[in-house]
Amino acid sequence: MFSLLIPYEYKRRDRVYQKTKYYEKLKEEGKKTKKEQLQEVREKIKALIDKGFKRKNILVELDLAESTYRRHYRYMKKNGLL
Repeated sequence: MFSLLIPYEYKRRDRVYQKTKYYEKLKEEGKKTKKEQLQEVREKIKALIDKGFKRKNILVELDLAESTYRRHYRYMKKNGLL
């Protein structure tokens, strides 16, 4: 009998398995994924903008570099979050 899976499928399935296992490990340790961390920072930026903070004040408050702030701001603007 032969396998119906192409060689790349084994690697793909292993990646999916490892990714799931990694996320479960993070959950057990009470840590956040990178996506969750980015979302949290963007929510903080949005909250400060809504309160009327200026860009420089937001940078100081969240201890962000200006380029990082601009990247988050562009992302939020592009996706209609602002």
